[in-house]
Amino acid sequence: MGNEGAAEQTWATFQVVGKPIGEPRHRSFMRNGRMTAARNPMADPWKKAVRAAAIQARCKLFAGPVRVSLHFWVQRPKAHYVAGDRARPLKDSAPDWFTSKPDVDNMAKAVIDALGPWPKGAPPVAWKDDDIVVELHANKRYTPREAEPNPATGCDINIAEALSR
Repeated sequence: MGNEGAAEQTWATFQVVGKPIGEPRHRSFMRNGRMTAARNPMADPWKKAVRAAAIQARCKLFAGPVRVSLHFWVQRPKAHYVAGDRARPLKDSAPDWFTSKPDVDNMAKAVIDALGPWPKGAPPVAWKDDDIVVELHANKRYTPREAEPNPATGCDINIAEALSR
């Protein structure tokens, strides 16, 4: 009751396993008196993994505004474990949040770019242009304590249509 005629929300959710890598900044330089931009391919293997996971999950191609939620999981350093041994328990002082490089905005950019027509000329996976992403939530954390000693690093991705009120 009260939901008659309400639009049904379309969504996609999937997980990418691997080491999350942020999208590196493009570098510009002068060559023969002309400004040239160079693309850094460092994030390409991660972006390929994102595309493969989306295709395997049968992610739909969204046409209207979407909300995106990205939860990145990063492997803990040995210093987080008792006696520096990953087979031992985590120290009580081990943090939950990953506060080192790469920056979360660059990590999000790599995922969002990978779900479009990337590399140039490839068919889009989730959207033809990332300008339809109207809301973005992203965080980066160390793998959860309960996942030890075999944590999966990567990213949990949720995409939902942004419905009008």
